[in-house]
Amino acid sequence: MNKQNSQIRQMLIDWKNDKNIQKLKEFYNTKSFSEILKVEKNEMSHSSFLAWILDRKQNHQLGEFGVRQLLDILLATARGQQKLMVSLEKYNAKEKDSLLKSFILGNYIITNMEIELEKALDTKQRLDIFISIDFKMKDDESNKIYRINIVLENKVESKEHNGQTQSYYTYFSEHEKYKNDLNIFVYLTPNNDEPVSSKFIKISYQQIADSILEKALTQEISTRTACIIKEYLLSLRKPLKQGNIMAIGQFEKDLLKDFWEMNEDLLNTAFSVLAEINKGTPEGENFQKILDATGQIKRDHTKYLFEDDSSPLSKNKLALAVVKKYINDHADKTFDELQAIFTEIRPNMLVYVDDTTDYKEDEVFEIDGQTYTICKGWSANQIFENLKSFAKKNGYKIAEVQ
Repeated sequence: MNKQNSQIRQMLIDWKNDKNIQKLKEFYNTKSFSEILKVEKNEMSHSSFLAWILDRKQNHQLGEFGVRQLLDILLATARGQQKLMVSLEKYNAKEKDSLLKSFILGNYIITNMEIELEKALDTKQRLDIFISIDFKMKDDESNKIYRINIVLENKVESKEHNGQTQSYYTYFSEHEKYKNDLNIFVYLTPNNDEPVSSKFIKISYQQIADSILEKALTQEISTRTACIIKEYLLSLRKPLKQGNIMAIGQFEKDLLKDFWEMNEDLLNTAFSVLAEINKGTPEGENFQKILDATGQIKRDHTKYLFEDDSSPLSKNKLALAVVKKYINDHADKTFDELQAIFTEIRPNMLVYVDDTTDYKEDEVFEIDGQTYTICKGWSANQIFENLKSFAKKNGYKIAEVQ
């Protein structure tokens, strides 16, 4: 016991002297400009910033970068591609295929773009953000101009009311001015609620932060623009009334990662004590869940053999092997069919690979001529049990390495 107490005292001393603690305190005690003005949770403020960074006419020196990244976010998911395909049904098969490939590859030229905030509709409703883009395909000799409309409903702390998304879908799908355009419907929220209309693609503020804001900071922009983006990222880290955070920037992620690595043992000790003190209560159960999760991340190095391969595989590599084999065994299946089948393991298993995707060369495969990989994170017991059940149902052999 004395030895354990001595170890805990030393860990507390290390905690006190950890420079990352001071950096985190400084970071979390710093107020963003929007917090000072008390508008950090105001939907209109967030919509205004997004409209600014997406607008190629603004003086942020990013040009079309923001709106192209937004389109990449929308098309990076199977759901996004599926929704666009619905709008593309008005074209013949060849034109539809060319348009989809142009969007996925970024092989298009924007000839005009307009952004409206609080767009007034004939129904007396006001849409948060409306983006109208005229474009042509680079390899299209006819130079035909197409129009795509991004209909974006933004929610911060509120939820959808009065069937807004369904009303917007009906309006833009039936209105003479818009019904022949390519309409993409977007529901932006940091929360877990889903849009009423299934036609809307749900995206998060974390996706905006990762794919637009953080990447914008790597572009050739002025110090002033970089400062504005960093200030906005700072405003996203405050918890909402639901308890969740809108988004975490890369700087904060790095600080927290270093903090965890330096203090993992002390934190796990604290979680263990708190779980015991609060045993039998919801708080105690939550601390035990945290302890189980962190312990599993630290300790689970189990390896597996798959089929006749003698190479031991981690859980991630095993999941990849199972998916690849199933795809090879069912070459006639389309992407949508495969994604639906793999749902019994976990939702949205297949991930479209673009320049924002974190992957290694041996982790990718092709479906319908496009490159994909699988989502990460296979430590959770239920997900891994689903994987093993799927493999067993399909006659695949999995053996744990002893």
